[in-house]
Amino acid sequence: MVLIQTPQLLNASCLIADGAIVGYAVYFISYSTWLGKSTFLEDLYVNPEFRNRGVGKKLFTAVAKQAQANQSKRLDLHCLSWNNAMNFYKNIGAKNLTECEKWNYLRIDGEDLNKL
Repeated sequence: MVLIQTPQLLNASCLIADGAIVGYAVYFISYSTWLGKSTFLEDLYVNPEFRNRGVGKKLFTAVAKQAQANQSKRLDLHCLSWNNAMNFYKNIGAKNLTECEKWNYLRIDGEDLNKL
C-alpha cells in the first residue's frame, strides 16, 4: 500500500493498493481559544474489504503526524454513537467528550440558518 498526502491542495491522506484507493482521511486546521492551533478530522473512510487490516490506523497516524507538524495541540473528530468506528477511536486513545466533559454538538442549518 502507498500513502499519498496532499496538504498543498487539500488536507487529505489516501492509501492506495493495486491502483485503487482503499481509504482516505480528510482534515483541516482549526483554532481553539484555549489551546491555539488544533486539527479536526472531518472524515476517515476505509473500504469495507480493507477494514481490520491496519488501514484506518495508518491513515489516522498520518493525520496525527500532520497535526504534530502543524503544531496542533489536539486532534478533534466527530463520530456517531452507532458507528463501529467508536471502538477504533477509543482504542487509540480518543476520549468521548460527551461522556467525560458533557459537550454537546449543535448545528443550525436550512431555514433556521437563513433566518439569522
